[in-house]
Amino acid sequence: MPGLSLIDIPDGLEGKERALKEGLLFEKDYSILWRERFGPWEAMITGYGTYPFRTMRTEDGSTLVLEGRIYGPERDVERSLGRIGLLLERKGPATVLRDELLRTDGEFNIAFFPSGKKEMKVLTDPWNHLPLYIGRKGRTTIVSRELHLLYTMMEDLTQDDMGIAEFLVFEFQLKDRTFFKEIRKVPPGALVTIPDGSAPVTSVYFENDFDERAKRSASTMRAETISLLSSAIKARMPAEGPTPVLSLSGGLDSRLVLELMLKNGIELKCSSFVMDDAHVARDNMIAKMICEKRGIDLSRIELELNMKENVLSLFRAKGGQNRLEMNYLVDYLKKLKRAFGKDMVLVSGDTGGALRPRLPRHSLNDLDDLVGEILYDDDRWFKNHLLTIEESSELAGIGPGLMERELKDHLKSLPESTPDQKFGHFYFYNYFFKWHYESMDRWRHYSWPIVPLESTPFLAHSYSIPDRYLTGMGYYLDVLDQVDKELAGLPYANWDFHPRSMKYKLADMKQRSFFHSPKFIRDALRKKGNGRIDAKRAMADIRSNKVDLSKGDPFRRKLSWTMLTVDLPLQYTQKGMKGVRERLDGLLDRA
Repeated sequence: MPGLSLIDIPDGLEGKERALKEGLLFEKDYSILWRERFGPWEAMITGYGTYPFRTMRTEDGSTLVLEGRIYGPERDVERSLGRIGLLLERKGPATVLRDELLRTDGEFNIAFFPSGKKEMKVLTDPWNHLPLYIGRKGRTTIVSRELHLLYTMMEDLTQDDMGIAEFLVFEFQLKDRTFFKEIRKVPPGALVTIPDGSAPVTSVYFENDFDERAKRSASTMRAETISLLSSAIKARMPAEGPTPVLSLSGGLDSRLVLELMLKNGIELKCSSFVMDDAHVARDNMIAKMICEKRGIDLSRIELELNMKENVLSLFRAKGGQNRLEMNYLVDYLKKLKRAFGKDMVLVSGDTGGALRPRLPRHSLNDLDDLVGEILYDDDRWFKNHLLTIEESSELAGIGPGLMERELKDHLKSLPESTPDQKFGHFYFYNYFFKWHYESMDRWRHYSWPIVPLESTPFLAHSYSIPDRYLTGMGYYLDVLDQVDKELAGLPYANWDFHPRSMKYKLADMKQRSFFHSPKFIRDALRKKGNGRIDAKRAMADIRSNKVDLSKGDPFRRKLSWTMLTVDLPLQYTQKGMKGVRERLDGLLDRA
């Protein structure tokens, strides 16, 4: 990933420049955009030429480095950075820092180097839009957006068996885990202080409490939703430059952004991609209907699925913390940049999940019920649906029951008072801060996207919406109706019919009846469809190049992709990019 990197190696970087370039400058258009030394710290921003960052000196000579963007008039942005710099310098109360950052709309990380002090501070925004990692081994400390830098600069990394088991179940890890024990993910809303030569100290200045909900009517909340999104769109649109390009699907999120852009007088273009897939075909059909009704040309980009190169690019982009099965999006993003230029203003409708239901499906009486809901209810997005907890644990080599205990300890630490609200916290903090934001980084690997639904005021508002308003798709559809009834009435690509239609109600009823049936019935139906999977054999097949990732039934293919996502970082730390290429050559030559 492009972005911030901070390196403290006792012997310095002499003789390590090659590893530095391999870890950071692996794309043709990547370069070191800024580099400076602060005591033992080598600080740099790397990436393509338009990747956003800025540096600022305070009155006392301290240096603040902003990676990403804060939105609003330039004068307001400078004042906000000045206030944040003062708070970092003076070590004021965490509540003051929290309040300042919740007023600051943007996607950013901040590095702060106090004048005359042998320490460095790193600040993540309240939602952790830009995933950041810390590696610590011996007296070497590296903070970076780019996992490859940590892999190349830190030798003999230790595999984190629990992190691997959790990824096989959830496609993300709990707490701050990654695939390696020496590398940890910085949490959202965190301030990390690193004294010279000492271990990092992380404190969390903001963690949303889902017990605290707004006490306003649904109509008032909907009006606030629309107002906040309109403000986010206006704040994010550049005053000059190319016409914005909205990546339009057949879903609800991008059509909401499109209509609010038009209502705010913003001219735009629309784009979607074309590939041999039934769902994508529905997306295209509905996107075309939307554009025709608004008199907008739709650019349809044909994908050439060079799977090997796409997988390699996606692995380079995220170092394994991303679903390699989504590699076809790499081709789309590359072609978008070619079609609309390197300075394109790309707009995305991602993050509409903030307005969707977040209640558990079953009644929860205690923490044990909550653990069961998360680990064993197969109708949850945050469960991979591929391996059982027992299979994942055995494959990763961890003892039985360890994952359940780690999850229970994590849930105990959450601030909410009831299992239902802890469930909502777990849903958001893992959907957005682990799974979703790692996926969003795919866009930033090529171009900085404008994502109005990522607005800090909007996200804070969405978390405050009472659960009773968010049952089904009702709240979201009411918002769309209020914005434009015509677009709200078009089909929804996920089902090829409207969520308020009788067909949708029947489909939802069918799904609910399946997931509320006794477990032995669900297991029997799944086994009939998928057969049994020998997890160890499946991983062995990946490592001996015996899997065709382009063919076979979807269940086994998805399992193979997940296992490959786990395997490639391990290959990289053992054999470098040569090992990754060898693995992909063996697996994808037939694809």
